[in-house]
Amino acid sequence: TATMRALAGNDELEVTFGKGTPSLRGNNVEVPLPRVGCTEQELNAVRGVADEFALKLRYHDDTVHRSRTPKAGPAQELFQWVEDARVASIGTMQMEGVAQNLDASLESLCRQAAFDRIVEETEAPLSVAVGLIVRQRLTGRELPPSAENVVRFWRDYVEERAGAEIEMLRESIYDQVSFADQARSIMMDLGLVSEIEEPQESDD
Repeated sequence: TATMRALAGNDELEVTFGKGTPSLRGNNVEVPLPRVGCTEQELNAVRGVADEFALKLRYHDDTVHRSRTPKAGPAQELFQWVEDARVASIGTMQMEGVAQNLDASLESLCRQAAFDRIVEETEAPLSVAVGLIVRQRLTGRELPPSAENVVRFWRDYVEERAGAEIEMLRESIYDQVSFADQARSIMMDLGLVSEIEEPQESDD
C-alpha cells in the first residue's frame, strides 16, 4: 500500500486485497491477494499489477485516452496495449525493482491468455504484438518468453511497416496526447485506417 501510494503520488489512495479481478475505480484499488506459499515470481507478478495501477493513476489521463481510442476491433485493442506499454515503460525506466515486477506481471498475463501455447500466426493477435514491440522498444528490455511467443510471428511485418514510427514514440513518452496521435499513425501504417475515427476534443 505504501509503495502504491508513493508511485501514484497519492497519499489518500485506498488499497484492498482480494481474490477477484483486479480493479481501479477512482481512488480505490483492489489488487490480487498472494496465495500462501507462492513463489517469488508469483509474488513479483502481484506487485507488478499493483505497480501498473499506481503508474496509471499518475501518468494516464482517461479523458485523453477516451477521446482518441478507436471505437472497436483490433485498432481499439492495439491502442490499449500501446498506451499500457507507455505507462509501464515510464515505471520501468525509473526503477529496476518496478521493471522486474512489471515483467513478471506481463508474463503472468500472457500465460493466462495462453500466448505461450501459440504455434501459428493466425493465433497471434497483431494488436497485442504491436503493443509488446512498443514496450520492448521503449524499455530496451527483452520480453518475457510468453510475450515473445506472440511477437515472433509479427516482428518483421511490424518493423517493416511501422518501425520508424515506433522509434519516434520515445520522444513523447511523457506526453500522452502526442503519444496517442503517434499511435494512431502506427495504426494507419498497419492498414487499420477504416477503424480509426477523428479524435474528439474535450472542452479542456
